[in-house]
Amino acid sequence: MNIGGDDYITKPFSLNILLAKVKAVLRRNGDEAPSEAKDEAGTAEKTIRLDYNYHKVIVNGERVPLKEMEFKILSYMTERPGKVISKDEFFRDVWGDEFISEGTLSVHIRRLRQKIERDPDNPGFLKTVWGVGYVWEEGK
Repeated sequence: MNIGGDDYITKPFSLNILLAKVKAVLRRNGDEAPSEAKDEAGTAEKTIRLDYNYHKVIVNGERVPLKEMEFKILSYMTERPGKVISKDEFFRDVWGDEFISEGTLSVHIRRLRQKIERDPDNPGFLKTVWGVGYVWEEGK
């Protein structure tokens, strides 16, 4: 348990108990509900899923490595879809420091878009709300 486990099964165990525990972990990690953006014709562009166990993002079935702060920003936003998150809120809640420059946040957002968006210059998920902050839009 001290090296990262969050559950255990004692021997002997039944297959039904093992399967139930695996399904519970998958539900807890949100593996069954990926985010999906749609293009103008309504067809799926990208599927994005966060892997909280390994701090990675899965884009269209492929793992995309993220730096720690990129993962924190992405998970913070995906937990609040449709909510405009101000720069001050990012600094306070994600960085834990209100004295970070806006340029630092902009660089992290740009790098994150390059890794997850089909067209980083015209993002489908991570959008800018000019003068306010950023918003995560699902299925738009």
